[in-house]
Amino acid sequence: MNWLFPGFLMAAALVGVPVVLHFLRGKPRTIIPFPTLRFLGPSALRETRQHRIRRWLTLLMRCALIALLAAAFARPFWAKPPTLNGKAMVIAVDNSYSMTAVDHWAKLKVWAASQLGGLKAGDRAGILLMNPTPRWLVPMTPNLEQVRTAMATLTPGWQTTHYDPALRLAGQTLAQTAAKQRTLVWMGDQQRLGWSGVDFAKPLPAGVKILFPDELLPVAQQAAITRLQVGGTDRKFVVEAAVRLYEPVVAKRTLVLREGTKELARQEIELNVGDEQKVAISIPKEPTQTELALTATLEPVDNLPADDSAYAVFQGEQGSKILLDTVEMAENEADYLAHAVDSMGVVQEQPFRRGDLPAGAWPVRSIAMLRGEEAFGSERAKCLDQFLADGGTVWIWVTGEPQQKSWLERHQVKITPLPLPGAELHHWQDFDVESPLLSDYAQNGLLPLLRIEFEAGWSLQSPGLEGLANWENKTVAAGVLGVGRGRVVLFGFPPSRAASNWPGQSSFVPFLHQMLTALSAQGSLTPVLRVGQAIVLPAEKGTWSKIAGSGALAPQEIAHAAVTPEEPGIYEYRSGNNVWRYAVNLDTQESDLTPWPQKSDWLALQSKDPNPEMKAVADAATQEQGSQQNNWWWMVALALVLLPMELALANRTSL
Repeated sequence: MNWLFPGFLMAAALVGVPVVLHFLRGKPRTIIPFPTLRFLGPSALRETRQHRIRRWLTLLMRCALIALLAAAFARPFWAKPPTLNGKAMVIAVDNSYSMTAVDHWAKLKVWAASQLGGLKAGDRAGILLMNPTPRWLVPMTPNLEQVRTAMATLTPGWQTTHYDPALRLAGQTLAQTAAKQRTLVWMGDQQRLGWSGVDFAKPLPAGVKILFPDELLPVAQQAAITRLQVGGTDRKFVVEAAVRLYEPVVAKRTLVLREGTKELARQEIELNVGDEQKVAISIPKEPTQTELALTATLEPVDNLPADDSAYAVFQGEQGSKILLDTVEMAENEADYLAHAVDSMGVVQEQPFRRGDLPAGAWPVRSIAMLRGEEAFGSERAKCLDQFLADGGTVWIWVTGEPQQKSWLERHQVKITPLPLPGAELHHWQDFDVESPLLSDYAQNGLLPLLRIEFEAGWSLQSPGLEGLANWENKTVAAGVLGVGRGRVVLFGFPPSRAASNWPGQSSFVPFLHQMLTALSAQGSLTPVLRVGQAIVLPAEKGTWSKIAGSGALAPQEIAHAAVTPEEPGIYEYRSGNNVWRYAVNLDTQESDLTPWPQKSDWLALQSKDPNPEMKAVADAATQEQGSQQNNWWWMVALALVLLPMELALANRTSL
């Protein structure tokens, strides 16, 4: 007899517990005679012997119960030596989008189906999808009809090619299958990208044969849109595209831009093989238009249509509107912050518009800049908290006013006033030059920021605060804090001349613009993403749908936290009155259809040892036999029979 989980047999040692308890219950050392017992005579001795026998039987039953339960959990079974007969086949399917080139997919499906035709009753087969990671479409099974049906309905995906993980998993699975003939059918286009990283010096397990299809027809026409971005100003959209040619040496293609079914622009491009041709196209913009969902297509369609389309989204309201709170300025004190934001409205590259805090919900595609108490009162604070929960960005200039301080403390931010300056005023130092918010100054020099002199300020302290700059006492002067799904930028001083000389310096407005631009880019909720890449959604609950792109459009579905698009296109997420759009594109590494140059490497994968690895086969067969046999049920049933018998006997013994 064999055991599927022999470790449970160690629990049989618990039989020692009732044995020890039995012997601890010994005879009394002092015998006290009772005069009345002398009249019982021989009958009393016979009752004592029967009582002793019942005690021993009870002990044996208790030991048997423990041993039976331990054996049942160990899963006993009768093992039979494996016999190698029949055939086993794994079809490894390259389901990347390069397989849709020309008629590669159709030809390879016919070829793989013909290999299945050689199997008969008693044989086993399975279908393994390679990408993005190996997964069984049909695990190894003797149900050949199920495998053939799955093969007939199989369609390619939109991922890139990775051969090695699937190659090793398929080889290992076949090595553990008890079959006389074990074959790996390689349904792939032998793309160079797929074979990259494969260790050809490590052959497949012994006894596993790999079959490759005949050479496929070469691709004559192939180009791809490798990048598509769209930006905008007050008067126009600017579309930037990059197109790469793979075949032939020289070609002309037309790039067509559409919004839905409406054609916006087209431009002819001259391409040279291997070069990435960059194109910039301007599209007139309506005065009230703030968003654009764009599809770019190469015409005419070539041998691989999948990468002839790309998608981009522009949501102009994102980060371009600054919500500024209202404060009462001291006499002869200008509102430097409001003037600075107003001056950014005429910037060509990235203009910003100033607006007041709305009475109701704050639009999440904006940046709130707060420096007084208006936004931290009981009613406005609810809007502020919801704004951050939905993924908004807030820039707070710390003034130390009671309601502002209370709100900060509620979010675990402690502020401490700096000591009054002595002979020298306070300065910033220890800038985090690796932060994207300071990237422009990291490249062009931090000297303008080092020259700022502060007469008043606050030290910031919070467990989740990421510092941007420190004061001289090594406490945080400026930092970024995550709150909900949003972010809070904290500056430990007010934007006034009473606190520092910065508002009067030439670096004030450029710094604000650079920070707002970086915050807008970081907080962009419409990034260009790749198929198979998880998207963290900006709200806790909403509806997700596909509104444009390859394949069928997807109806709305409820989405939480994150989604992973499996097809390219434009997707829309709605939560309340807020709408976000996402452009999802292909990984264009797959667009290079160049085959692996050395076919001799494939022959090296074939094991030189024709004998199967009997140990792996035996282990797999043993595991399968152990999982199929139900001998443990009989042990549980016997234990259930012994249990009431033991209880009845134990009760009689205790009398």
